[in-house]
Amino acid sequence: MVLDFVVAHVALLYELGLVLVGLFFLIFLGGILISRFDKIPLEEAIYCAFSTAFKAGFGNLTPNSRGGKIIAILIAFLGIVLMGVFVAIAVKSLETAMR
Repeated sequence: MVLDFVVAHVALLYELGLVLVGLFFLIFLGGILISRFDKIPLEEAIYCAFSTAFKAGFGNLTPNSRGGKIIAILIAFLGIVLMGVFVAIAVKSLETAMR
């Protein structure tokens, strides 16, 4: 029983891990693009991208160029998908644990 639980979670986490890595890569790439469009330091642009994706959006860094704003909107949509994946993992784990 415990082994089945572990095997099911490892398989699920492997599949969802690939999705999570892909989403994190796209957010990181969005940060690079914001850095290029707005000509701001890379670490600030990546910070802006991840704070936008995780819905923190502190407002201390915002894209100013049209391209940067478009990328920020796309990153926000990626953040919605990312949160959905986190919720799906939690629900699947609870569902498996309740059996």
